Amino acid sequence: MVLLACLPSSGSRAAVSDCSLSGTPAGGANLQLGSPDIPRDLPIGGVIPGSRTPINWTFSCASTGITKNSRWALQLGYASNPTAVAGLNNVYTSTTFPAGLGIRVVNASNNALPLATIDGQINSFDLGAASIGQVSFKWSGAIELIKVSLTPAAGRTPLTMTPSVPTQVWGNGTQTASQIGFTWYVNKTALTTCTVTNPTQTVVLPAVSQQALTGSGASAGATPFSIALNCQKGSKLYITLTDANNPTQTSNLLFPKGGLNGLSAVKISRGDGTRVSFGPDSPNANTTNQWLVGDTPDGILDIPFTASYQTYSESSGATFPIGSITVAATFTLSYQ
Repeated sequence: MVLLACLPSSGSRAAVSDCSLSGTPAGGANLQLGSPDIPRDLPIGGVIPGSRTPINWTFSCASTGITKNSRWALQLGYASNPTAVAGLNNVYTSTTFPAGLGIRVVNASNNALPLATIDGQINSFDLGAASIGQVSFKWSGAIELIKVSLTPAAGRTPLTMTPSVPTQVWGNGTQTASQIGFTWYVNKTALTTCTVTNPTQTVVLPAVSQQALTGSGASAGATPFSIALNCQKGSKLYITLTDANNPTQTSNLLFPKGGLNGLSAVKISRGDGTRVSFGPDSPNANTTNQWLVGDTPDGILDIPFTASYQTYSESSGATFPIGSITVAATFTLSYQ
């Protein structure tokens, strides 16, 4: 949750009722600004579509209201502790913001305003000059939400801001009448998905001698293959392989149909040599024997494997049966 509370200055304010605000958004308003989506391919630093809120204000003041030369300020509260986001122009976030979200205030020329200290009021955006006896001031600009990390969080995002001339006049008579609330309900970013370019394939292992597969745990006929993907950045990719003939088994061997207790099996190894253990056909996080492939890249991603014959027997004298063997596996991708 983003909460920027505005607090009055520790200094005194004279003639606080000597200005009034007109225009949009109105003073004292609490705006519910809908539920903007964060597009999956929105770059860091991009404005979240639907979050930009235009501001068009006119302040009318009594000539006795502004008693010394100062600046009009749009203030954030002390508790917000805003922090500038490195590499982005005058974008601010804090520990009270949803992760990956920031704000930016821009003027009518779309120039981003920096936070400043104005007459002792920290965390203030400088809107323009306030001079002694000033009776009218106009300001136009906008507030917008900015994506500041690869995977920003979702949720309710309220923001409260207060225009004033610090220590002299509120922008609309009193602090309460001047405060304006902005609330967005930001939706979760759609996770990146990958397109499988070889969704169905047949891996043919070579013919090997029975002698090469004699003894418990003997292996032969190693044959490489891969699952080829085309991805975008934005997710951590996990995968689970399932024994299609025996989908409830979770060992590290593939068996022919009905062959769980036979002598023949096939093992699948990952690119680093780790044997694959099989699990349920499910994309849910923490599925049995699901494993992390890594961060999705922009472009091609190949997941390498090797298939080999494997003798399945506790007997040291076991021999792989003569003849062909057919096994099958499916895979399930999970984006987290």
